[in-house]
Amino acid sequence: MDYIAELHPFFVHFPVALFLVYLLFEFVSFFYKSKDFDYIVQALLLLVVPAMILALLSGNSTETLLPSAIAGKFHDQIELHEEIANLSAWFLFFIAGFRLFILIKRKGEVGSLRWFFLTAGIIVAAFIIMTSFYGGMLVHEHGIGAGLLTE
Repeated sequence: MDYIAELHPFFVHFPVALFLVYLLFEFVSFFYKSKDFDYIVQALLLLVVPAMILALLSGNSTETLLPSAIAGKFHDQIELHEEIANLSAWFLFFIAGFRLFILIKRKGEVGSLRWFFLTAGIIVAAFIIMTSFYGGMLVHEHGIGAGLLTE
């Protein structure tokens, strides 16, 4: 699994970008209410799930390959980044599953739950942005990244 660790910097951008696009479409769905649009919004959200899984797997792989001196020195920052990433993922998985359940149960209409999904999406976006911030600090301020794994 060493190769997946090298790809963490590549994988992490997809869930961030896709989720923010999903959130924009969720907002637009307040003004453009149609079953077809609700399915598009759901498809966007479901695209985020595998992207998030790849980001998590590659991040965990990266952490396990860090030299112990580096992992120990920056343990707290790495753990904070990892915990917020995991929270983001679990909330994302819940929203994606619950939204899919509602679409199936209501035959394609989200209806009055749009506010719930938008609010939950904003919370997840905040977690994703915090994860990105702390990950960026690890790379840009402390030099922790895939390049260290090959040294």
